[in-house]
Amino acid sequence: MKLLSPSISGSERRVAPGRLVASLWAVALVLTVLELDAVRDWLAGEDRPAPSFVQFAAAPPAEAEPPPPTAAAEPQSLRLLLVGASSMQHDLGIALEEALEKRPGLVLHRFGKASTGLSRPDEFDWPAKLGRLLAELHPDVVIVNFGGNDATSIPLGRRRWAEFGTEEWDREYGQRVADMVRRARTAGARAVVIGMPIMRSARFSERMRRLNGVTQKAVEAAGGFYVDQWDLSSTPDGKYREVVTVDGRQRLFRHSDGIHYSMYGGRWVARRLVERLERLGIVLP
Repeated sequence: MKLLSPSISGSERRVAPGRLVASLWAVALVLTVLELDAVRDWLAGEDRPAPSFVQFAAAPPAEAEPPPPTAAAEPQSLRLLLVGASSMQHDLGIALEEALEKRPGLVLHRFGKASTGLSRPDEFDWPAKLGRLLAELHPDVVIVNFGGNDATSIPLGRRRWAEFGTEEWDREYGQRVADMVRRARTAGARAVVIGMPIMRSARFSERMRRLNGVTQKAVEAAGGFYVDQWDLSSTPDGKYREVVTVDGRQRLFRHSDGIHYSMYGGRWVARRLVERLERLGIVLP
């Protein structure tokens, strides 16, 4: 009898059908004699697990259960602090608060004090006040607006003054602005400084324009954000804005002093300032 064996050369071998059937019956007979029912049933394709000595390959691991769906995340809270002089105390600050406070997750505090600024800490010490507010409120964002009372000589001590319009004044005032920004950042908050608007007095406007330039340079050098409002407070041709259209009606844009916004002017400017804060990623839409 000639035995069949694998061919190394890969040539094809054929087995007669009758011989193959006989071989399968022989295997089944041996399994029956040995009473290996589990093996026989497994080979026959029945729905029964193979015996342990036949399971030469591990079964694939069971598929992991998908994690349960999680609830939608709550809006992350944002603690925001508004500080400044009379504009922040009155109509502009009130309008900014109204435009921001209804946003989900936003906690807002506002502190303004008229007739103050950074030029005269002997009259009101803003760095010290900001330090106390930061320690008490732990804000994520600090929005600052100063300048209307600052375009004046700065006392340097020992009867020395830095005169407005000089490089010495620019340097001294810039350091004070940068100090406010650094205090906020050291406390873990982003610092935003809003520039001053155009004024009805041409002379006062020029002083505010120079102050804005010093402020912007100092803010950005200290790692803060400067937000301009000059264009919002002026006409398209760059002149002092007298009126604003609100809900289809013309309203006075400023109070009679030609400096501070009216209630309508404050709301009109505040909405546009908030849009600029959104573009900077300071607050979310």
